[in-house]
Amino acid sequence: MSPTPPIARRVPRTDVVHGDVRVDDYFWMRDRDDPAVTAYLTAENAYTDEIMKPTVAFQESLYAEMLARIKEDDQTVPYRRRGFFYYRALRFWTIRTSYMRWSQAWMLLALATLVDSQPAQFAEPDEPAAMTRQP
Repeated sequence: MSPTPPIARRVPRTDVVHGDVRVDDYFWMRDRDDPAVTAYLTAENAYTDEIMKPTVAFQESLYAEMLARIKEDDQTVPYRRRGFFYYRALRFWTIRTSYMRWSQAWMLLALATLVDSQPAQFAEPDEPAAMTRQP
């Protein structure tokens, strides 16, 4: 037997705005301090949890897959202007964008440090055998 959803009571409230009559049966739900509103929302949340219980494993796997596809940090390619490098950086879970400005010396130092820390990634690829010079 499936659970029954909670039914919100109707308390009509009539508003007249610019000669237009509007009836809102659920205006009483705006009062957050009312124990009836809290009880109804608690019952609605319990009903939703009960109905969605068979899909909990799917929800968790879907959430994990979505998180895996989101880049945590993103930044634009630096561009040079008047002796400085500029770029924007966006951090995961924020709505703020950081605008960065580095002098050329700092940018070149950072690039040199990156190349030194991962030499295999920045090494020149070997020439193919057909392209090598034979004496």
